[in-house]
Amino acid sequence: SIRGDGVDAGNGGSGGNGGTAFRGTQVPNGSAGNGGDGGDGGTGGVGAVNGADGSGGRGGNGASYSSSVAGSGGAGGDGGNGAAGGDGGNGGLSFSFGPGAGIGGAGGNGGTGTTGNGGNGGNGGGLNGSNETLNSSAGGVGGAGGSSQSGDGGRGGNGGFAGGNPIGDVTGGAGGAGGSSQSGDGGAGGTGGNTLRSSSPGDTTAGAGGTGGSSQTGTGGRGGDGGRAQIGLPNYGVDGDAVGGRGGDGGDGAQGGNGGTGGNAVRSSGGAGSTVGGNGGNGGTPGGTGGAGGTGGTANGSSGSDG
Repeated sequence: SIRGDGVDAGNGGSGGNGGTAFRGTQVPNGSAGNGGDGGDGGTGGVGAVNGADGSGGRGGNGASYSSSVAGSGGAGGDGGNGAAGGDGGNGGLSFSFGPGAGIGGAGGNGGTGTTGNGGNGGNGGGLNGSNETLNSSAGGVGGAGGSSQSGDGGRGGNGGFAGGNPIGDVTGGAGGAGGSSQSGDGGAGGTGGNTLRSSSPGDTTAGAGGTGGSSQTGTGGRGGDGGRAQIGLPNYGVDGDAVGGRGGDGGDGAQGGNGGTGGNAVRSSGGAGSTVGGNGGNGGTPGGTGGAGGTGGTANGSSGSDG
């Protein structure tokens, strides 16, 4: 991108990274470019005085029919005076059929605010389309929320979904941590990514919720909820364990934030293995309440274990 007001940076070509947006002067800055296939998104520009910043570009998608790690989302730019930080870009999707691992792209971190709020973290990319030749599949992690001095911290991005039926585990992406604040409230943690293992035997674990952001004089952020883990389909049982994601811990503050709820685990039909709900997150100090545990599903007529 050329330097100027409200100008968007270019997108990356296949395998290339998106461009970085330059600083604006009086109006909000342009958005950063998206990554090409497999490339990372560009970084948002710094905001002008009294002007918001640019948001980070979205990460490129991973290559198809191969081991693929999708591109990460770009970081949000920092806000100018009184402006909020920009949101991080979302991670790219991975379409991988093996061999190797398929991994969704990580979400970009939110930008920093001063008197404005921190930017929200980008969401992690998902993984789908994998089959038994793939070693493992994982959703991308959510980006962290941006911090702020007197505004509130940004929310953490959500972890990406993971599906398919690889040789190894199917693992949801973890939620990003909430941003911290000095005199505002901490940002909430992102939600953990859900998972679905639909045919071949193996285990699946949903993503954990992100930790809530801390605050010096305000309230700590709530921990993110854990993701839901599903194994099998209504008319198709699969052998293996399903574990719900753990809830994120609440952030510390003058008042601690509450912990996130643990994710549920569900077995949709028959098949050997355990279903275990995720544990709830711990409350922040002082006074935060711990999150509830997730519920275990039903396996062969017997109840699973609650978190």
